[in-house]
Amino acid sequence: AFAAGSVSVMLQFLASFGLFFLILQQLQLVFGYSPLKSAVALFPLVLGVGSFALIGNWIAVRFDSLRFVISIGIAMTAAGVIALGVFDIDVYWKVAVMLGVCAVGMGLAMAPSTTAIMSNTPVDNQGVGSAVNDTAREIGAAIGIALAGSIMAAGYESRIGPTADAAAAKISPIDPDAAAAADEAIRNSMAGAVKVSDQLPPMASSLADEITAGARAAFEEPLQTSFVVLGSVLAVGAVFLGWFTPRKVVEDAL
Repeated sequence: AFAAGSVSVMLQFLASFGLFFLILQQLQLVFGYSPLKSAVALFPLVLGVGSFALIGNWIAVRFDSLRFVISIGIAMTAAGVIALGVFDIDVYWKVAVMLGVCAVGMGLAMAPSTTAIMSNTPVDNQGVGSAVNDTAREIGAAIGIALAGSIMAAGYESRIGPTADAAAAKISPIDPDAAAAADEAIRNSMAGAVKVSDQLPPMASSLADEITAGARAAFEEPLQTSFVVLGSVLAVGAVFLGWFTPRKVVEDAL
């Protein structure tokens, strides 16, 4: 139970921090939300996790169903994350629904996982149990951000070349230095491409639209791939936890 709880916590934070990394970029760069509005848009995740954390822990302890609650919770989280990558997310309510599914899954699995860790730690070593719980969170968060960020960066870099080249070619006759800076910014990230398009004069609105459209096309496919990969990792983890996790939070003493 201690080990299963640790793996579950790691997977939950892999999902949540990878999700934060991806969804906040989508909300700001694709939907055009401000940073504050993007944060508020994550409320379905916050509310769902807070509500279902109590329910999940009660079910796991009351009905000796730790295995069921943790594996189902991680599986639901996986389904929500994969859905963000599979379906065309063009309006916010779709994002909210998928975040709600993720929130229910994480909420169900979160408290029982920590309970399993701490309940199976000797009283004299409660500090160690707490440290293991926190370490699992940190490892999961680091892996989630690294995985999502690597896929996003590699995918965007492999697709943005034609857009950056076309923009630099059109700006270069007017200002070669600005063309080089624009080329670098567009290749670095979609945020850089949006900044370049915003700084162009009104007479170059068609070029601005071309840069934005090209950057968005280069951004959205690796974004969806990142969601699917994160969700697939969680799905594998859910299957493993369904096999590995014991039924009870604490086994009966012999």
